[in-house]
Amino acid sequence: MFLFALTLAIVAAVLVYFLPAMVAISRNHLNAMAIFLTNLLLGWTVLGWVVAFIWSFTNNPLAAADKDEPAIKLWKFILLLLVFLVMPALVVIGIKIKPANHGDATSAPVSAPAPAVAPAPPVKMGVPVPADELLGK
Repeated sequence: MFLFALTLAIVAAVLVYFLPAMVAISRNHLNAMAIFLTNLLLGWTVLGWVVAFIWSFTNNPLAAADKDEPAIKLWKFILLLLVFLVMPALVVIGIKIKPANHGDATSAPVSAPAPAVAPAPPVKMGVPVPADELLGK
C-alpha cells in the first residue's frame, strides 16, 4: 500500500510540476517550447514555476486550424513525462516493475532458503599483538 501511495505521489508531483507546460500545449501557445524549457530548467525554483505558469496563460495562442491537435499534443506530452521521468524515478527509489508469472513450465522453481552460517568469532579490537605472534616465532 505504501508503494502505491508513493507512486501516486510521484506521478501527481510530476504532473503538477509540468502544469505550465501542459497548459501552454493545450492552449496551442506560440511559445510552448520556451515555456516547457523554462518550466523544466527553472521550475524547481518557485519563481521560475510561477513565471512559466503565468506565461502559459498569456494571450498569444496560435490560430489552430484543427482544434484536436493541442489535445493530442498534450496527451503525448503527458505520456512522455510518465515514460521518461516517472518510470526512471520509480526505478531509482527501488520499485521494481516485474512481469507477471503465470506458473508456466519455463519459470524457475523457487529455491529453499540458504542455510544459516555460523557467526564469526569475536575479534579483539584495539589490542596490540606482539610481533612474535604475527610472524609465528
